[in-house]
Amino acid sequence: MTRAVRIGGRLSCLSAAEHLKLWRIDDGRFHVSVPSTASRLKLTPHASGRPAAETVHWSEPPVDVTNRMAIDPLENVLVAIARCQPHENAVAVIDSALNAKKARRSQLLRLAERIGGSFADAVAASDARADSGLETLPRLRLARRGVTMVPQVRVDDHKVDGLVGERLVLQFDGDGFHSTTEQRQRDRVEDARLVLQGFTVLRFGTHDVMQTWESAERQILSAVAQRLHLWSGPLELRPASQEILRITGGPGLR
Repeated sequence: MTRAVRIGGRLSCLSAAEHLKLWRIDDGRFHVSVPSTASRLKLTPHASGRPAAETVHWSEPPVDVTNRMAIDPLENVLVAIARCQPHENAVAVIDSALNAKKARRSQLLRLAERIGGSFADAVAASDARADSGLETLPRLRLARRGVTMVPQVRVDDHKVDGLVGERLVLQFDGDGFHSTTEQRQRDRVEDARLVLQGFTVLRFGTHDVMQTWESAERQILSAVAQRLHLWSGPLELRPASQEILRITGGPGLR
């Protein structure tokens, strides 16, 4: 925040999201917001032809601020991200804020109605159930292919990261949470337990989502094409938890 104040503005956009510990895709730049009339900013000098170290957001914020504030209010941060970043990144940050209970969806919806544009689009696509952007990004990308992935579904009294249809379980492992031998062994036991009950389980890591998504997506779409997301065979052989999902309006393909 000291750097933002030294520049002559407030910490905002992705830099503020990092300070607030929200999930985001970092763009390697320092983001600061300033009034539309601001002048004489103390920006980092940079060579001609090279990108500046800072991204300055010149705007009138939706939530009023004072000169004494070193960081934008969360609503201003989310609006700035929606205007500055790709749609996927904006939704992932909003999901993170909702999941962490730093924001309420009702408040964001009312703000989106007033502001409109890319912020309204991002809020409309948000889902507070997503534990991280590694669940948000696949959900958005699969939706573009006509496939609905419901995040954080309880199956057989255990939560899974995503469920497609009735029985295609998608698990997304962040590097920091699935890096030890014990954690990987627990994942294998979890996968085996679900497979033995008739579920299809596909597990992906950070690299699959962030670097090689096309390959991961092909696997998921192939499973759907083979109808591995739907139950077949006698009804009595299906897990009881699926009956609960149906009664409560459980997930399926759009």
